[in-house]
Amino acid sequence: SRMDTVFLPAIYPLVHICEPSHAIRRAAIWLGWTVVQHGTQAAVDDMFRRVCALSTDSDPTVRGQACSMLGGFGGVSEHCLQQAFDKKPLGLVAPSRSTVSSYSCLTAEAPHGDLAVTDFDSTSAASWAGAFVHGWEDEYKEVRSAAVWASSELALASPQMGGKCVALLVELFNDDAEKVRTNAVSAVSRLVHLIVLDDELMAMVLTTLEDAAAHVRRAVFRLVENARLNSDRHIMQITQGLLNAVERHAEDASRVMECCRSLGLRHAEAVERL
Repeated sequence: SRMDTVFLPAIYPLVHICEPSHAIRRAAIWLGWTVVQHGTQAAVDDMFRRVCALSTDSDPTVRGQACSMLGGFGGVSEHCLQQAFDKKPLGLVAPSRSTVSSYSCLTAEAPHGDLAVTDFDSTSAASWAGAFVHGWEDEYKEVRSAAVWASSELALASPQMGGKCVALLVELFNDDAEKVRTNAVSAVSRLVHLIVLDDELMAMVLTTLEDAAAHVRRAVFRLVENARLNSDRHIMQITQGLLNAVERHAEDASRVMECCRSLGLRHAEAVERL
């Protein structure tokens, strides 16, 4: 499309770690995302990869903006989505003639004395792989929180990635920051209908029911209400965990009762057996 060929070549050098102004890099991320909403599949994937690469930017505000905006790439291809969840390169991506070649021409013709912009090789996953993982591991809680919500937003549209996303997000149930823990639990709650709780996830849920932060506990209650349990043992475990939660936090009593009611309705046959 004309949007791809006219605007994107001008934006690419700005969505790059070598652009000296972090304010411009942040603005270019938003502008690039806006342009590709009306672009081709190739343009969407290419811009997605470039924004992924900024998940390791030197400036935390750029990293946060990049991780946040990734959640808006709803039309990204399955391959790009899989690579964003995995630091290990999964293979090469065919370059888009309308994007990569235009960018190469632009940088090659830059006047002498301008800032040298290193060409971004969007065909190699090594430069952008594992963007969400980098985000979850970031030292800044704002970046981790943005990565949590954005990853769940994209995983919602991909049942295949939903399970993998949940398996990775549960590790943030123990994050030092309350906001990150709350977002992680809420994100898993959005995705939990795509999976059946296994022993490992069940253990994490039971532990998080003991969290000192009320916001985190309320998020866990929503998760439990949406969960599918695959055994009578798990139903007993989660019920006992909820009752134990009331003993520690009496103010949660009414919410726990609602949660138990939802569990009973969702697993009526199992409850009858018990």
